[in-house]
Amino acid sequence: MPENNSTKLAMAAPAALYITGCICLGIFALLTDQVPGNSIPVLVVWTTAAGIGIIICGILEIVRNNAMLGVLILVSGTLLAWGGGMGFEASRLLPVELWEKGLQMCGYIWLGIGITMWLLLIVAAKVSWGLFISQFILGAAALLLAWGLISRIGFGDGVVNIAGWILLVYAIYSFYTATAFLTNNIYGRKVLPV
Repeated sequence: MPENNSTKLAMAAPAALYITGCICLGIFALLTDQVPGNSIPVLVVWTTAAGIGIIICGILEIVRNNAMLGVLILVSGTLLAWGGGMGFEASRLLPVELWEKGLQMCGYIWLGIGITMWLLLIVAAKVSWGLFISQFILGAAALLLAWGLISRIGFGDGVVNIAGWILLVYAIYSFYTATAFLTNNIYGRKVLPV
């Protein structure tokens, strides 16, 4: 590796993608009824910590003069981690008779997340087509989840279940995209297509 007097900041986007993929795995487990609803606090602790990591990644990309990617990471990651994940916990803290109403409110939060993800598609396409596809998948899952929660469909049922499975696809795609970015950067050539 050649010596360089200047410090080069590492690309933070792969880290943000790995973190986001892990968040989506947790939400997938909840939505598809792989884990009980009372495990939501674990998801909230994880999404809170992950949200901090994503903010750091977004700031690093902005500092690297990659403002488009930095803003995309900050908006997408924090909405998903803090808006999406914490909404479930806030609903769970309501009295049992209001829990369904709280989940409906979560549905509107996820509607906002889905709309935002799709509005950011233009920016994502400018960064890379891999990121565009990733953003599209995440937006689709968020909109389906919004529809399910607003319609009072429970975890593991109907479109909520489908949204969970789409989030699993998103997680796998995020892991692959992050690995491709890193691998291609390390080898200085295209080893894995993005």
